[in-house]
Amino acid sequence: MKVPVYMGKNAVSNTVKEEKAPGAAKVPPWWNFAAPALALAGALILPALTVFVGNLNQFTLSLWQGVVAALVLFCGTTLLFLLPLLFGRGKRCYPWIAAGMLGAGGSCALQYLVLGELFLKDWPAGSGFQPDMILLVISHLFCLLLPIGAALAYRNFCVRHGGKLAAILLLVLGTPMAELFFTRAKSADYDFRDYTFSEEEKFTFGRRENIILLVVDAMSERTAKEVLTKYPELRESLRDFTCFDRMTSPIPSTAFAVPAMLTGKAFRGNLPPGNTAGSLDLGVPDGDEHARYLNEAFRDKGALTSVCRSMGYRVEGYPLIPQCLSLSPEVIDNSVPITEEIHETSLRQIMEAALDRQIPFFLKPLWESVHTAALTPFVEECQEGFTPFVKNYDQIFYRKLDREFQVGQYDKVFKYLHLRGAHVPVATDENLELRPGVERHRQLRGSLRNAELLLKKLKASGLYERSMIVITGDHTEQYRPETITFMKRPGETHREIIFNSAPCRVDEIAGTVARECGLRPESPSICARQGKQGGLRTLREKELAVLRLPPLRPVVRQGPCEYGSLFGGVVTLVSGGLQIEMEVGFDRSRGIVELYAENAENGRCAMTSCTYERRFDCIRLEKLDLVPGIYRLFVGGHFDAGASAERELRAVRHFLLVEEEGMRFLAERPVLPLRPLEYGESVAFSEMGLYPQLVLPEKHVLTYRALVLGSGAKLGVRLPSGRGPYVLEFLFSRTLSLMPGTLRVTAEDGRSVMKKISGESPEELRLELEIPENGDGCRVEHLTFEYTLFSRERANIRNLLRLEKITLKRKN
Repeated sequence: MKVPVYMGKNAVSNTVKEEKAPGAAKVPPWWNFAAPALALAGALILPALTVFVGNLNQFTLSLWQGVVAALVLFCGTTLLFLLPLLFGRGKRCYPWIAAGMLGAGGSCALQYLVLGELFLKDWPAGSGFQPDMILLVISHLFCLLLPIGAALAYRNFCVRHGGKLAAILLLVLGTPMAELFFTRAKSADYDFRDYTFSEEEKFTFGRRENIILLVVDAMSERTAKEVLTKYPELRESLRDFTCFDRMTSPIPSTAFAVPAMLTGKAFRGNLPPGNTAGSLDLGVPDGDEHARYLNEAFRDKGALTSVCRSMGYRVEGYPLIPQCLSLSPEVIDNSVPITEEIHETSLRQIMEAALDRQIPFFLKPLWESVHTAALTPFVEECQEGFTPFVKNYDQIFYRKLDREFQVGQYDKVFKYLHLRGAHVPVATDENLELRPGVERHRQLRGSLRNAELLLKKLKASGLYERSMIVITGDHTEQYRPETITFMKRPGETHREIIFNSAPCRVDEIAGTVARECGLRPESPSICARQGKQGGLRTLREKELAVLRLPPLRPVVRQGPCEYGSLFGGVVTLVSGGLQIEMEVGFDRSRGIVELYAENAENGRCAMTSCTYERRFDCIRLEKLDLVPGIYRLFVGGHFDAGASAERELRAVRHFLLVEEEGMRFLAERPVLPLRPLEYGESVAFSEMGLYPQLVLPEKHVLTYRALVLGSGAKLGVRLPSGRGPYVLEFLFSRTLSLMPGTLRVTAEDGRSVMKKISGESPEELRLELEIPENGDGCRVEHLTFEYTLFSRERANIRNLLRLEKITLKRKN
């Protein structure tokens, strides 16, 4: 045993004191040690929880399920971020790791709370790398890197006070969520959290009797009659129907109108805060009173669904949104319990909604390309800007109906089906093909092809004569009540559509169906109601708040009008003047409204404008004084005038032809006299552009600032004679579907130019093709555009090229 010997107070002890290795960092207390991981995890998870709490009635998860899922994700993410902290524990790199995490959490919080509103939400389509965009990206990136740079610069301070900094960050992020939790977080008792509906027998019909309620969303009287007028073959398909063209939806919203149709009981409670029966903002309801209304109305013995079940019908419902039908097995027979897979879908939607705000706008194209490649095995034409649900709903309905229609084992079936109709965004044409920005009546015509196919299938199977069929709208395109209903009773036949203009409401449809099918003979029927005879040319009158514009005056502009989108309202010519019924997006309380008329042949422009301080339905120009020519019209202005007002400008979809004897809108695009592309001239593409210098592909799509071309498309360019050699410059923009590959432009004689496109986004795609000297006479150079993917695994993805501009330049 070794005994220590006292050698005096100044003696050196023989006990060796443990020393830190050179460069080692002091390990902070546990609350400071875990703080960076907690801060970064909170910055990622709390925004998603805020989205969930603020939209409780849009997801299948209940409040406690969402909170538990958020806690599990928070703990898992925190443990993941603790790994690099544990790795750097006690090492020189630890302060850098901890400070970097705290700074990254601060950047995420800054992007979510401030920068997402301060900067753009998405990379503008077709903007390319213009100087203003580069400056905007640099500014946004600087703001994002500022918290990280500050944290790294004061890393020792961050290590010492990490717990306090994390607490402040979590408090700032948690405040909006807590506010929503205590003010709005009331989870309504909708049964779609427990049940959903199966589509296995969606197109299986009864052997003897069928009652079919087909709701066509956003189908107004005006648009429906426009479709019937322009497409006479639809009138032939519906000739056995009675058209009730004075149908009204008292609360013009899908979530209120559809339950009224199915039960005969209109909503009598209080509307959600901020909404009224005449409001344009009626969307999915947010209150418990609506959920109570659904549960009570659909369980009432007098509801049409209840009456049908009591009379031996199999009752099936296929809603567009779950808030318009009780999905309980007590109400519909195609009800199924909610599965974990459906809950996972809700979780994914919540995370995607939060990420959409947290990802900076300049990274959105990269995120979308990765997201598209991961979730969508086949990218279709003009996918940009449209979710698969929105863009494909009616098209998928048509394909499944055509493929899956059959007569099943049940004798009697009641089906509620729903189509997207003329609802925004307007994305498909009369052939159900994707074509963003078409007129509403063309989209409605395409949607009604489903009704035509259904009638055709019923006739072929022998069920048509014995079927009760109702095709009805739930509200107008502007969420107004003036809708329309087509009804065919069992055994009813006509030579042509009969119009009944008796005033009626959507909640009277249920009683009418019950009466006409013999289910409840005592129910009142609108079919027995005598009304004034209507027709295709009669439209119900409505009082319009009119804003009158002063006469047009010539203005000097440099270049054509640049607009953001197509105008969706109704534009008509009235005795030499112009009347424009404004769409929802323009119906504001105060601001400045503008109207431009641009000559498509020479670019000369005239305009008029005025201020307003009250809401209005339409603008009217009493006299459209224009010299003969072809014109493009643009509607715009500064709405909600103030410091934050932004100018909007939208193009009217049809060209206006002005002649000496009068004026009219053209149904087709006009053809200008053909001419070559001149030296130094550029052609920029847009929806309303006219291109006499080009031979466009037979199948092409013109979108905002781009000509959309599929791989293998051919484009002709008219070249001038006697000049050369010169260069054709092509400017492309990145698309969401453009994966890494090789872009090639090839001329007829085999000359070509190519460029390899990496997966890094965004990047400017500019190619130059040399054109040899041309002889006498103008000639057309036919060019082929091809895109080859690097990865064979993604060979099934259809890549679309967005050609923004073509320029003819002198060869250097």
